[in-house]
Amino acid sequence: MREAIKSIFEILSVDGYETVCALKLLLDLIYMFVLFCRDHESGNILDNLLSRMEQYANNLEFLVDERTADYLEEKRKCEELLYQLLPK
Repeated sequence: MREAIKSIFEILSVDGYETVCALKLLLDLIYMFVLFCRDHESGNILDNLLSRMEQYANNLEFLVDERTADYLEEKRKCEELLYQLLPK
């Protein structure tokens, strides 16, 4: 596998050093993710990835609900203040 990656870097080195660095960083991150999944979790990597994505989506839904509630509360306060300032 390392030889294949080395070949890819040799081919892409024509496009510039920055491209090779970005791709190397991406491949390093993928490699670390695969190692993490292999060492810390059992089962299929795809199952683990889907599980993490589901957790992330659930967390985002919670954050959206929380921030929406904060927004509505602030909107209510602003409208109250506005009604106090406007003449009747």
